[in-house]
Amino acid sequence: FTIRTFSWIHILGEQGVINVSLIRLGLINEPIRMLYTEGAVIMGMIHFLLPYMILNVYVAIEGIDRNLISAARTLGCTAWQAFREVVLPLSLPGLMAGLLLCFVLAVGSHVTPQILGSTRGALFGNIIFDTIMGELNWPMGSTLSLVLLILAGFFSSISNTLNQTLIQLITDNAVRGRVMSIWQLCQGLQPLGALPMGLLIARAGPQVGIGAFMVAGTVAVVLYGFIWPSVRRL
Repeated sequence: FTIRTFSWIHILGEQGVINVSLIRLGLINEPIRMLYTEGAVIMGMIHFLLPYMILNVYVAIEGIDRNLISAARTLGCTAWQAFREVVLPLSLPGLMAGLLLCFVLAVGSHVTPQILGSTRGALFGNIIFDTIMGELNWPMGSTLSLVLLILAGFFSSISNTLNQTLIQLITDNAVRGRVMSIWQLCQGLQPLGALPMGLLIARAGPQVGIGAFMVAGTVAVVLYGFIWPSVRRL
């Protein structure tokens, strides 16, 4: 794991593969700063966690009876419809298990941010590590570890609840149409949301812009998918 993380230094560094290739191609005049940034940490975390996600999804898909897919195609479903109606609902437990496992591994990770990140982008695991190993403040480190454990357990319980809810939503024919209409609405609103998100990123930074866009999208989905149909029935 540590060796794989160190390999990103030779890829993203100033003398790394990407910068050297771009300079030799004449696309840039000086190296681009890619190492010791949030993007480098995210790339390293994806490299670390992606196998766990793939393994869970693969096990879930491998356990699906292929006769169900054949029956769906025989009844007139296209490949996309068979995936949406058969494969996706049956693979949701594996998908959610992979998300939960990746969350648990990422929330306590401190090696990847320590190697690829900067001091400004420290994660919770780095704070605990520095408190115990750097400051030798064991009581504070134990307190922070307990807080992290409580937060991880809280979000894990929420993930389990969402898992059951998503399975019911996907398998319920009455609700599936609303879920798909929400998806189509989100797809249609993507061009409209690109301009304000770009302005927010330019003025307030990427974290504020993307966060505001996600909040606005969540509010729109809730209003359109759940609140407005209830009001219309009154």
